[in-house]
Amino acid sequence: MLNTTLAESQVEKVEQRRLGGHLGQAWVVAHQALRFYPDESVGYTYPEQYIRNFGADYKPEPYIEAAYKEALKHKWYMTSRLITVNDLYAFDPNVVVHLEDFVDILGRNFRQPEEGLGFDNSPVAHMWRTMMWPTRFL
Repeated sequence: MLNTTLAESQVEKVEQRRLGGHLGQAWVVAHQALRFYPDESVGYTYPEQYIRNFGADYKPEPYIEAAYKEALKHKWYMTSRLITVNDLYAFDPNVVVHLEDFVDILGRNFRQPEEGLGFDNSPVAHMWRTMMWPTRFL
């Protein structure tokens, strides 16, 4: 079972670092590029699953490498890196994640926009529209 205290503490760290609005929430999405690059200072090694999926000689696309280099220089770098370090359920096939572990965290942090999800002109609006209408372009 997922350690909810760990997950909750990570959310709180992200909240403490964000400036407000959707800016901080959008920044932590940058952790996707960081997944392809190890950081021994925090104990993050290149995932074995990636070697199995992509091969040992895989080199990320240039836009992923550019996002990684940008993230390295960003003041919120460690926020995104901590997500890669503490993403317990991404690679361990024995970890079972239950939505109930996150209900309280989601309830305290999620706000339904007046315009509705996907229509609030936020940095993530396009993702909500894609989930609602997967066959439509952005």
